[in-house]
Amino acid sequence: MGLSWPGRRGRLRRSFHGAQAETEAEFLEIVTGPCAGVDIGEDTRYVAAGPDWCSDPVQADSTRSGAVGKDGPPDAIQVWRTLMRSDKGELINCRHSRPSFKIGALRGNMLLCIDAGNTNSVFAIWDGTSFLGTWRASTEHQRTADQYFVWLSTLMEAQGLTDVEVDEVVISSTVPRVVFNLRVLCNSYFNCRPLVVGKPECRLPVPSRVEAGVTPGPDRLANAAATFDRHGGDAIVVDFGTATNFDVVAHDGAYVGGVIAPGVNLSLEALHAGAAALPHVDITRPARVIGTNTVACIQSGVYWGYSGLIEGIVARVKAEYGQDMKVIGTGGLAPLFAQGDIRFDSIDDDLTIYGLVVIHRFSKDRA
Repeated sequence: MGLSWPGRRGRLRRSFHGAQAETEAEFLEIVTGPCAGVDIGEDTRYVAAGPDWCSDPVQADSTRSGAVGKDGPPDAIQVWRTLMRSDKGELINCRHSRPSFKIGALRGNMLLCIDAGNTNSVFAIWDGTSFLGTWRASTEHQRTADQYFVWLSTLMEAQGLTDVEVDEVVISSTVPRVVFNLRVLCNSYFNCRPLVVGKPECRLPVPSRVEAGVTPGPDRLANAAATFDRHGGDAIVVDFGTATNFDVVAHDGAYVGGVIAPGVNLSLEALHAGAAALPHVDITRPARVIGTNTVACIQSGVYWGYSGLIEGIVARVKAEYGQDMKVIGTGGLAPLFAQGDIRFDSIDDDLTIYGLVVIHRFSKDRA
């Protein structure tokens, strides 16, 4: 992951955020901060530690490939010039509070985030600054720990993440029956005890404020934590999933309640199952409100019907809350409904999974 180039004349390309560097100045801007590492090839590596660079103590031969740093830690400019002399190299985005060096596995402190929803489960690897990869699978409580591992390791290998070593795991599940096998996965293959959102050992940045004895869904707690971290408080999260959830986040980041409506696809399936003459259709934004065939009529009813539902609920929540609120959309259908009349302040595709990162970080710091 990160910056890579085929040779001396190649362009440096960063695999996320679209950053590119072809000059020394651009390189220095990209690597500023404590979260960059350099793999020059020939078993020679460097890792940024704050403003300083330290050479890899296990490099096979510090004099090969024109490597610098054999007389002391190189600075970023020396690293850049060495890379430009090298035939092969890679700038790896990673973060190490205490760097652990290993040939073929420069990354460390990897967090596996698992969000098991009613329909799909999302797995994502967080390296301390960004997600290295995100994968989805249908949620099935019969799936064993071995099946999870084979599926996940195969996808990670296909994405070139064979050197990633998972250190910790955080789980959110709205399907209690899948948690056991996910715990077995963590114990058997990652040698760790997972943090499960909603369990007593999991601490929230701000406790929810709902009726006594009520435990909000872990996905809603994750949405609240992520929203406050990225967008601040006084917000409504519209989460398009199996159900369409409206999560209200207070000024201090607490989850204070919300609304649950049937999900878009669930409504389509119910309509198809309950009316023999009506076909199953895919949801899309119709060009016209008035449909001229059965499919167009269903699409219009679902799309504009749900648009009206969302606008109406958001307006009523704001009125009851008593002040203006940001509206954040997440879930697979959020971009589609943003094309209509709904005014989202932001579309955040990975809001729930990022919320697990926030909760894990807080809970770990308070352990």
